[in-house]
Parts: sequence; C-alpha cells; structure tokens
Amino acid sequence: MAETGDNDQDQDLAGRLQIGEIRFSPPARAVLGVVQIASDLVMDMEGSILVSRMPGVVIRHTKIALPAEEICAATYETAYADGSIHSAINSLALPQNFMSMWGISCTSLSFTLGEKRIAKLFGNVPYTDMWASVLQALRKLSKPGARVAMLTPYVKEVHEKNVCLLHDAGYEVVASHNVGLTVDKDTSAVDPKFVAECAKALAQHAAASGMGADVVFIGCSAFRACEPGFITQLEDDLSQA
Repeated sequence: MAETGDNDQDQDLAGRLQIGEIRFSPPARAVLGVVQIASDLVMDMEGSILVSRMPGVVIRHTKIALPAEEICAATYETAYADGSIHSAINSLALPQNFMSMWGISCTSLSFTLGEKRIAKLFGNVPYTDMWASVLQALRKLSKPGARVAMLTPYVKEVHEKNVCLLHDAGYEVVASHNVGLTVDKDTSAVDPKFVAECAKALAQHAAASGMGADVVFIGCSAFRACEPGFITQLEDDLSQA
C-alpha cells in the first residue's frame, strides 16, 4: 500500500508541475563496439574525436587484458588462446542487440591472428579489423600493384611480417622503415611531427631511388596519426614534395 501511495503522490506532483509523458531521444544511427588492446592509449582520444563528427553515431570501448606489454606475436597468441579477446568482446554484450558494428582496434594484432581467427571471434555479427581496414583504404587510394612507402613503430619481426602481407596483397613496398619500439606507451609518446617527418623522408627516398611511391602507409593505431588536421597537412606536404 505504501508503494502505491508513493506512486500516486509522484503522479500528483507531475501533474502540478505540468510534466507530460516521458520522452526519449531518437536511437543512435549506429553503435560501434571498439575492441582495444589494454595498452592502447590513443583510440580513447582520437577515436572518440573522429566519431563525434558523425551525427548519431555512438562509440563503446572495451579492453583486451594482455599477458604482457610487448607488441609481438607471442603476446597476441597468448591473449587469443586464453580467451582474453573473447572476454573483452563479451563485456559489451549488454544491452542486447545494441551494437551495430564491431572492430578490432590494433593493426598488428589483426594481421598476426589473421582473417579466419578474427572471424571466429565475432561469428555472424558485422565486424571489421584494423588490417582489413588498411587494405580497404589502400584499394580506395591507389591502383592494384601500387608502390607503397611504409612506416611502422614495430620491432623488426613484426614490421617484416607487415611488409610481407602487403606484398601478398599485391602491393610493392618500395621504401620502409620501422622505429623499433616494443610497447604502445612509447609509440603513443612519439611526436606526430616526427611521424610526419619520417613519412616524408620515406616518400623522398622512394622518389630518389627512381621508383616513387603511389601511397604512404603509416602503420599502427598507437601512432598519433589521426589527430584533427594531421593527415590533411601531411597529404598537402607530400603533394608538394
């Protein structure tokens, strides 16, 4: 009885305040589920800024608990085998049927695990991963067999695997450089101006060799290469070089 009385009082107060029926905002046009590695410091900032420019789009983040900070195959293989990646995905299972699209936000994890194992993580729901997105971007920006100048922060082993995968995808890597950093904390601390300098130096090296580069690829989402204005300015500089 007390509960009923309280409800009656609430309704009476709402009437006196002239409050109408409860109204809800329109549902999001899309909800993006971003699956990050725990050491990722950049997606929280850059990803949210980029998505904020898309009306009606919402972003949700989850982190994969990695066994170590080192960006290498062993770290990713362990996280896959012990179920850490699957657990991170499951952490965004609620609200039910809320997510429109999923994405793995780590380039090296994506190309290390490969298409089949990434697909197995998501089943029948819409998803993408960073490496698949790189290839899609290259197809949009260049022609088949394009010459690529490539910059990554990776250690030699991871960098060389990335080079091989570009070759396998039909691209010719005419110049490449790896900074040799082992952890995301260091990669994310690299000054974006230095990233731009390296990219321009690679393009110039490719041109000086007589090959030339059709496109410059900056690998690894831990680089701060998606800050507002960065890509536009770099493309302008490269076009004038």
